[in-house]
Amino acid sequence: MIHKKDRRLRVGVLGCGPIAQFAHLESCAKASSADLYAICDAAPDLLARMGATYEPERMYGDYDEMLADPQLEAVIVATSDAYHVPMSIKA
Repeated sequence: MIHKKDRRLRVGVLGCGPIAQFAHLESCAKASSADLYAICDAAPDLLARMGATYEPERMYGDYDEMLADPQLEAVIVATSDAYHVPMSIKA
């Protein structure tokens, strides 16, 4: 039997802007039953800074590439509101 603490969810965060920085990235990094597995952002400099800070296993500049990763189990869409629906549908 798998116990909750034995199984950690691999989470990807789409978007590394202010909302992701103040809430989602930190929450994933501190979660007891999840790991910040991947981050994705279109801005290479922001992606590099957040990657250096949170050290996810994977970093992506393209959302479709992140979604194609078979190890990814959950996605947090932390982009601007206009992109939530289309990106959530893809996820």
